Amino acid sequence: MIYDMPMTEGRSLPEFSLRENDLPEVTTTEVGEKYYIVMKVEMIGKESGKGMGLEGQDGNKVEGRFRMLSIKKLGVQPVDAKSLESKEFNDVIAKIKSGEM
Repeated sequence: MIYDMPMTEGRSLPEFSLRENDLPEVTTTEVGEKYYIVMKVEMIGKESGKGMGLEGQDGNKVEGRFRMLSIKKLGVQPVDAKSLESKEFNDVIAKIKSGEM
């Protein structure tokens, strides 16, 4: 199963920036092109809509905060999410880059 970028109720996902020391391939990627990346994250916080000052708007929504632990560029081909979950992160990345996946 391939997961696409979810959008809910017309809301796009948040944007983020990466520096060359975070993801060296940022220097060779092209603006406007689409790429697949994999991030290993740790959840560091969770708040309900009430605690976020969203009463009356998204009062029942939850926001999670994550710290990025590692990130890898996979290229332009989608990757099966289950294969990423079932194997060690670096092993999967090595297979993708070698063309085995």
